[in-house]
Amino acid sequence: MFGLTGYCFKKLIHGNRNTLMMRFALLGLACLVILSGCSLDSVFRSDKPVSREMAAKVISLPLPVSAKDIYYYTHSEGMVYEGFFRFKVNSEDIKKTIENITAEIAPGVGYDTVSVGNDRWKDLLGDSLKEANVSPPMEWWDIYKIKNGYCCSSKQGTLNIFVNVSDNIVYVFRTD
Repeated sequence: MFGLTGYCFKKLIHGNRNTLMMRFALLGLACLVILSGCSLDSVFRSDKPVSREMAAKVISLPLPVSAKDIYYYTHSEGMVYEGFFRFKVNSEDIKKTIENITAEIAPGVGYDTVSVGNDRWKDLLGDSLKEANVSPPMEWWDIYKIKNGYCCSSKQGTLNIFVNVSDNIVYVFRTD
């Protein structure tokens, strides 16, 4: 083992000076790219309703054609991502919207459907409200006001889709 390592080290050290400099430059560049990618911090936010066309330029969420009054907050820092989305849809589009979102964001992951008032609903509500503790607050993230609705929650906890059936409003909380 040491013979092979020593041989490789010897080749690296005794290589052409330009080759050696190029190797160290590439190694330094690779380290810089990796480190800078892990520390990028970005926030995209709309606290006023935007159209589907405007939202599509900023967020990657499969929104139905009927989607309107779209609000969003996304935060990524390194490899951590959080997204909060709220939009209105036609009542006949709700089920298909949930199917499209779950298929795109977490395909093959199991989901539980939890109704308002269920003990699990309270847990999901608390977790999503805790995550939504951003500054300034998102006034539009009002999932606690849902009285007639349900939540589709991934078994991994990375995706919660709250549905306010009375007002045809869909709330999506996503984290990676």
